[in-house]
Amino acid sequence: MRLTEKQQQMLDGEYGRGTQRSIEMLIRVGEVFDAADMVPVRSSHLVIPEMSLFFNNEAAEWGREITRPLMEDVKRFAVPSTTNALMLDLEKADALRIPRSFVKEMKQTFDESKAEYEGRGAIPNYSCTPFFDFFYRRGDHLGGAESVQILFNNSFNGARVNRETGATALAVAVTGVTPRYGLHLKENRYGQVLIEIDRELTGEKLNDADYNAIGYYVGRVAVDRIPVFRGLPRDMDETDCKYLCVPLAVSAGIGLIHVEGVTPEADSLEMAFGGRKPKDRFVIGKKELKSSYERLNTAKGEKMDYVALGCPHCSLNELREIAALLEGKTVNPNVVLLVATSTIKYKLGQQMGIVETIESSGGVVVSGMCPGSTIFGRYGKELGVRTVATNSAKNAHYIGAHSGGCVGTHFGSMRQCIEAALTGRWRS
Repeated sequence: MRLTEKQQQMLDGEYGRGTQRSIEMLIRVGEVFDAADMVPVRSSHLVIPEMSLFFNNEAAEWGREITRPLMEDVKRFAVPSTTNALMLDLEKADALRIPRSFVKEMKQTFDESKAEYEGRGAIPNYSCTPFFDFFYRRGDHLGGAESVQILFNNSFNGARVNRETGATALAVAVTGVTPRYGLHLKENRYGQVLIEIDRELTGEKLNDADYNAIGYYVGRVAVDRIPVFRGLPRDMDETDCKYLCVPLAVSAGIGLIHVEGVTPEADSLEMAFGGRKPKDRFVIGKKELKSSYERLNTAKGEKMDYVALGCPHCSLNELREIAALLEGKTVNPNVVLLVATSTIKYKLGQQMGIVETIESSGGVVVSGMCPGSTIFGRYGKELGVRTVATNSAKNAHYIGAHSGGCVGTHFGSMRQCIEAALTGRWRS
């Protein structure tokens, strides 16, 4: 692999042992994928294992053993680096009915890790949706783990980022470079599968759950091929875009999608496919939508324990919508309504009175916390949680998987979820 003079100095240890280990790791990855050289990045997105994987102590400790040596002698990260969602908002544990023993178990580890990462310049947004907090342009090269930010930045911002591991994302933050392979190369970003939305769907207003269901189904048929969507509304907002792309990293291993007339690299089908013919074609109608809803609705009864919104983290517009649906109403006392957003959007929501509106109705707005799969996967059984409602296909999928099937899910629109929080019952 060709290295610049500075990169060679990193490899020679002139920038310290952690930087040397980091560049060594990235070189090995690049060699596996036949990368010709490294490309400078604008940022990296960090998944901190002991804060995101605390529910699995062995995995968290193993992750820490890998990541800590990469930061030895590193005083500051080379590029702006955002941080992924935490397992728990410790300040809201009581409101979430999380036992104090769990909080005590986590607090020291969280405090130590925050000091280590933030002390090196990590941005404490603690979110899976950094694209709602920081803007990236078409053609920008990025590093980072977390499938949500990878899909959105590739697809809707037109930036270039591969599906990294937590360790390689950290190595990118330390060095400021990443191997030039995969989705960093233009020739690997063209569409491969055509997804046509049937007119029976385009004639109706698609809600947030519908976009989730479409993405979830497409992942199952596209698998690892880049899908190109035709027939979706060209006025999709950021929430629609988020919920369309996110499930594709759950039901498949996809890092990029194109939507004709919406995404930066798909002004036309010809542009999206690079002048080539699609390798396959699928039509998505009501039947396909129904199959996704059936897979994601696993709860047996109507009674609700939790309603979890904000997977991925709520945008400011979503927070406003939730507040409007709750204003003047009261959440059922037997239900915990959990609304998650980034630390940045939480502060904005506080200043605008949105957080107060939601919480005065009995909801709990959490800052920087993953709103479901991690907490229910680790503590669902101990908390006595049996049923969770969510408007996120990703959350519904992972809650069942991480809890070993102990926690059932009701999957539907945000409006359905808010109604369930108010009544304590799920209505299809």
